[in-house]
Amino acid sequence: MSVEVKFFASLRDELGTGGCQLAVPSNIGTLLASLEAQFGAAAQALSAKGVRVALNQSLVDPEALMATKLRPGDEVAFLPPVTGG
Repeated sequence: MSVEVKFFASLRDELGTGGCQLAVPSNIGTLLASLEAQFGAAAQALSAKGVRVALNQSLVDPEALMATKLRPGDEVAFLPPVTGG
């Protein structure tokens, strides 16, 4: 059983991949620790200011992010800050 993790735009470039599959961690905080173990220092970009997280295509409230529970089959997407011009 796993969760699908996706990285978009500059985060995809930083980590060198568009995503990965991980054994189901208990919450997003644990997921971040697993990603740091897998990607090393590059994973720090996932915790940068302005990075948003979507769980099953719905944005997660930043205040509740670390405690958000995960289940098998969930999709977690990391979205970099939006810039415009």
